[in-house]
Amino acid sequence: MSMMEEEELLSKDIININEYKTNVAENMYIIDVEARPLDWIVADIEERYINEALDKSNDNITKAAAILGLCRQNLQYKMKKYNIKRK
Repeated sequence: MSMMEEEELLSKDIININEYKTNVAENMYIIDVEARPLDWIVADIEERYINEALDKSNDNITKAAAILGLCRQNLQYKMKKYNIKRK
């Protein structure tokens, strides 16, 4: 790193990757790859994005679909799939 006082090669002993992962972002989380199948992770992320888009659009499905780059019918399908019920 250019801001280090003494030149030293970075090694895994210097960087605590687990601490980094937990501090990346408040709303992000890291899970063990072997703990859950990929489809579960994708579904979880998709559900979170749908809820976030609905929040930003004040539960307007057409606007939320536009935010997500989906047509309204696809968003409604996914909301039913994940049992997302709003107002």
